[in-house]
Amino acid sequence: MTTRPASLSGIARPRHLLLARVIWVLFVLASITVFLFNLTCVLYMDGVDAVVQSLTLAPVQRVNGALQVTVGVTFVLDVVVVVGYLVTAMVIGFARSDSAIALLTSWTILTTVLVASPLLVQSDNLPRWWMLVRSGYLAFYAAVAVYTVIVQPDNRMVYRWRLAVPLIAGGWLFLSAYDVPFYDTIDFPVRMGITVALIAILIYRYRQELSQKNRQQIKWFIYGLLAFIIYALTDFSAQTATDLFELPPGVVLLLDIVVGYTLLLPAVSIAFALIGARLYDIDVVINRSLVYGILIALALTFLFVMATVLQLLSGGTQPLIAIFVTAIISGLVFRPLQRRVQRFVDRQVFRLRIGYNEIWQSNLKRQTERGLFTEQQFGPYHLGPLLGEGGMGAVYSATDASGDTLAIKLMSEDLINDENALTRFEREADLLGLLHHPNIVQVYEYNFANGVPYIAMDYVNGFTLANWLKQKGTLPVEEALPLLVSLADAMDYLHAQGIIHRDIKPGNLMMRDRGDFWELVLMDFGLVKLRSSVQVDSGLIGTIGYISPEQIREHGTVDHRADIYALGVTLYEAFTGQKPFDGGMGQLLFKHLNEPPPDARNVNPELPVSVATALTRAMAKAPTDRYNTARAFVDDMH
Repeated sequence: MTTRPASLSGIARPRHLLLARVIWVLFVLASITVFLFNLTCVLYMDGVDAVVQSLTLAPVQRVNGALQVTVGVTFVLDVVVVVGYLVTAMVIGFARSDSAIALLTSWTILTTVLVASPLLVQSDNLPRWWMLVRSGYLAFYAAVAVYTVIVQPDNRMVYRWRLAVPLIAGGWLFLSAYDVPFYDTIDFPVRMGITVALIAILIYRYRQELSQKNRQQIKWFIYGLLAFIIYALTDFSAQTATDLFELPPGVVLLLDIVVGYTLLLPAVSIAFALIGARLYDIDVVINRSLVYGILIALALTFLFVMATVLQLLSGGTQPLIAIFVTAIISGLVFRPLQRRVQRFVDRQVFRLRIGYNEIWQSNLKRQTERGLFTEQQFGPYHLGPLLGEGGMGAVYSATDASGDTLAIKLMSEDLINDENALTRFEREADLLGLLHHPNIVQVYEYNFANGVPYIAMDYVNGFTLANWLKQKGTLPVEEALPLLVSLADAMDYLHAQGIIHRDIKPGNLMMRDRGDFWELVLMDFGLVKLRSSVQVDSGLIGTIGYISPEQIREHGTVDHRADIYALGVTLYEAFTGQKPFDGGMGQLLFKHLNEPPPDARNVNPELPVSVATALTRAMAKAPTDRYNTARAFVDDMH
């Protein structure tokens, strides 16, 4: 059974639903009627030439006497934008026809296309009564459109004074039918002021009035409004650049295309918000948009400065040389500049402890690990096959002088000169040497050989839980629960010593074969943290697929409940065969931060309710909402 987002639960009563759909159809027909009647009047009064001029005048003037840009290309661009808005409006209307706010938004988008169309032209020959009717309808549209934005996404008007904003918007558009002094001069600032006011109201609602899911929807709306502002500013900048410099027709056409397609972003953003699709991808979209928006702004600023300097030096305009020089310099500095801007956005805007750069570098290190020491003598040990790899190093099977089998963990060669990594590696050995629990790997020695640090530890006869899941898909609950009791006791023992593992995942849990039974053994303590420690870690601490929200946030306090979260993600994967959150690295980052944990029974309906409920609580975003101990988590699943 498909469930609707909580904020868009729809119209419950059938009569009200039918009435809302009828009103929506009438509103759509009214908008189309106004548009077609206006076009008919213009064709009858002024002829076809007036309509053609309204379509072609702007692009012809933009080239300033240079080789004219083909009007057909610009017209196709306009058609694409119009069709995009119309399709978006219809998709919202049909997909969410059970929601009053969705139907109202659908009508608003459709009417926006008609109002913005160059075919809705003014004419001195139109009847006066029609001018008043049209202006009144447009004013009504403007008021409803602004109201629709204010009450998004849950159709609630908390403060009545906010109604002043749509009334001002409607009144201002109604004045366009009259010869009001200075109207054209201040029209753009007034429209931008209304847009900024809308964004301010939405931001306030986001912070004070909305649930988590509503907040993700409102982010899409704010993004759409910001995209409209960027469109307006970009269009203004493009016209200014065309007036200041004799840009080649190809450059003018490229600017028109880029600016035109930017106008599609508001409609797409609103559609995602109302339909409830990809709600938790908006943070990634905003993050990447900020990064590349800043880079583009810097490039355009540099282009403007270069063109101005060359103009002053040469006594004329040299736009092609400026573009060529800017392209070369931009290509040389793009990667380092992109990393700096990305770090700024991650740390200063999103307040993240880790970001794209750290995730990328960590992933790169894991990919460069190799089993280079197989069948070599390493101190007193002869190394055998590679058993596994991790962020800190590689683990080999080995034999000592007496022929006993054990495991040797070698630190990655590219980390040997990293003081922080070396400290972590040594800390892992020291802490493991103090721990004595049957479900925690036992350490025998920490030393150096051939200039490489190593840890000699107990050899666990078995394979990782990750390998088990690759081969069999899932871990049956009835088989897992007995194993989890001893694992939970090991984690609670660890936490009682003031130690936080910070990297619980299937790859760090060994399935040890004891002959007549299996047991889970906790491995890889390279990222452990003492609860009382004041150590400051930088970069990615943990594995992105299992990392807790507080390990991501810049000011998050990480305690033992981060391990509870990671265990919840691990067991969700073990019981369902898939991780609770999917997507790319950036998507995972923000999904851990914002997206509520999914119900495991949606993937595996055979799971007991107690198991699914316990998994959801273990993966709660706030540490205070999780279990305080691993044993309490496991006991709740029984």
